[in-house]
Amino acid sequence: MAVHNMAEGVFNVAIKNGVDPRDHSLMAFGAAGPMLLPAVLDAVQCKQVVIPPSPGLFSALGLLSADQVFAVQRSAYLMLDDAHAARIDEIFAELDAELREQLGGATEVEIHRSMDAHLVGQSWDTPFVPVPDGTLDAAAIATMVAAFHETYESRSGNRFEMIPVEGATFRVRAVLRTDKVEYPQLPARAGEPLVASGTRVLRYLGDLDETEDAEQVAHVYDRASLRAGDVLTGPAIVNEGLSTTHIGAGQHATVGAYGEIVIRRNNAS
Repeated sequence: MAVHNMAEGVFNVAIKNGVDPRDHSLMAFGAAGPMLLPAVLDAVQCKQVVIPPSPGLFSALGLLSADQVFAVQRSAYLMLDDAHAARIDEIFAELDAELREQLGGATEVEIHRSMDAHLVGQSWDTPFVPVPDGTLDAAAIATMVAAFHETYESRSGNRFEMIPVEGATFRVRAVLRTDKVEYPQLPARAGEPLVASGTRVLRYLGDLDETEDAEQVAHVYDRASLRAGDVLTGPAIVNEGLSTTHIGAGQHATVGAYGEIVIRRNNAS
């Protein structure tokens, strides 16, 4: 049930965004992702499943690497035209001042402006349309309108330049960059070949027949013993402290330069 629910979720996201899963990879992380997502590989027909080093810590590492972001916004329904340029410029100047007061003395920041806007008559907004820096005069407003149409077309596939554009929410965001977590490169294997630490009997898998005693014998590996370039043939299990990876029958895994495990179907091109 878990595998089918995940496969359905991937399909829903892919279809909504017009994406062909066969052109993309799945990233498996957390404690259960590496155990279940390789089975989704067959159901979704995506290119491969990638399991990063320390998948059980993947979200925590992302949090530690996340940039600090401060944002302010103001709602104001204003037509994007020359008559409202001065008022829109005033709003962004006030937002800039409010944001810099929040930041205190911080100077190493990136400032980004954006807006939510819609075609006149629409009841929904197109969010986070980029807004130019500096004074917003008539030329800048024209740039904002063009940016709206570009963003709208990229997201919906349609373009309606004959319809006026109305701004709804104006935003300013400050980004303080944070040092990123870097994975060390994994050495290649030298001398000793890859040897499984043991075997384990697997039952109740989708690729087994329905006989009462259906089972598979999977080789078991310790992830800490893997080296760059190692190839594991399923069925196999890779154990580590905070996660378990299952490589199914008809699949193989290759260990990458940074210790990532890339799982593909044996018949994949």
